[in-house]
Amino acid sequence: MRFSTALALALASYAGSVRAAPEPASAVCTRGAAAALGEIACELGRALGARAQGARVVAMPPTAEAGAAPGAELGPRVASLVAGALGPSASAESQALSSVRARGLSDGARPLVLLEIRLKGERLEVTADVFLGRQRFWQRVRGARSGPVAHAFAERALDGEVRSFLPKVPLVAREVKKLSGLDADVVALACGDVTGDGEPEIATVGRQRVALGRIRADRFEAFAARAWGELEPVAPAPLREPIASAWIPAAGVLEVGSTDRARAVRLDAGLRELGALDARMPWPGGGCVQVASLALAPEIERCAVGDGARGKESLGDALDALGGARLVAADGRARVVRAGRRASDATLIVTDGTRRVELPRAGAQLALGDLDGDGAPEVAVSLDTLDPAQDALVVYSWFGAELKERLRLAMPSGVRALGLCPARAVAMGPIVAATRDAFWLIR
Repeated sequence: MRFSTALALALASYAGSVRAAPEPASAVCTRGAAAALGEIACELGRALGARAQGARVVAMPPTAEAGAAPGAELGPRVASLVAGALGPSASAESQALSSVRARGLSDGARPLVLLEIRLKGERLEVTADVFLGRQRFWQRVRGARSGPVAHAFAERALDGEVRSFLPKVPLVAREVKKLSGLDADVVALACGDVTGDGEPEIATVGRQRVALGRIRADRFEAFAARAWGELEPVAPAPLREPIASAWIPAAGVLEVGSTDRARAVRLDAGLRELGALDARMPWPGGGCVQVASLALAPEIERCAVGDGARGKESLGDALDALGGARLVAADGRARVVRAGRRASDATLIVTDGTRRVELPRAGAQLALGDLDGDGAPEVAVSLDTLDPAQDALVVYSWFGAELKERLRLAMPSGVRALGLCPARAVAMGPIVAATRDAFWLIR
């Protein structure tokens, strides 16, 4: 009886210690709002849970489907993040090891988490397997292995931190191609992975319709389109020259707005309406702004009630062009970078909330992104000219306290809209530009 009582007390004590163990990872893992490696580690930690508590985490050397392979240092970085997601009792191996060597490290006293890291197209995939017990000598000789007791998988698009483990990408326009198929009245462009298939799509906002498509051969081919009349009524006082914006917050979501229309709208990958926004214009990077007289108010507010409250952000003066993006630096730090053109004097303002830089006399078309994937933002602008024959596309990189010109291309028919696509694994991100008579792809 005493033995049964002691056993029951021991089991109760053990169960209590398990329940008291810290949660291995945060309750909610973000997607696209933070660094890719941190989000991957969060998902793997959540999926493996208690079965990997106290584990030794080992990454195999990263591999690539094609093109440039990631450096070996990526493995230990992922292993350390996964160990952190599993809790303080887990640890990470300081170097990448083969699966055979990793299995040989298992001492049988704690789980082994083995990570397989693959660069597949423009995405990073990580598979995690949990093994228990030591692999015995004759098992290794015969090639016999006990299977994993738990398995998890996570993937994300490449960002500045992941790209720091890849060869640097030059910011060079090797091809400028004229395309057909674009609507003649396009006033805004966005480029990103709306469908979630790993390949970017191009969203076009015209005065009559919104379209979503891809470039095939020398033509833009829309696979979804919606007339503005089906989405939102005409604004009570539309501007003579419309201001419009579009951006892709996450896979499956596209936000578009125009001063021609009463409100902005949030759409899915099939351009079905998810809801009208309370404000008139989405600001790429997050949030919306209202239309104020003949320009845009500089104060950023939430787009809809369900989006939650926002802190006070403002560029200080009325604007007539918007740009922005969520970027991740090489050290994994995520930030939102915004750009706006001051309506009073055409000054371009770029800020990340703590730093600010200005460029006088910028054009009315702008886009912001990370074309070479190094974590430093690029800003593409047109020229401040009334003569379309003198117009050009100029790309600046924001380094420290200055905007450094990196690329300039003449656009003699006048720029009407610009969009920056995400950087590729081995090349800069394509630039798309709509002019008065054509659609251009620069890559």
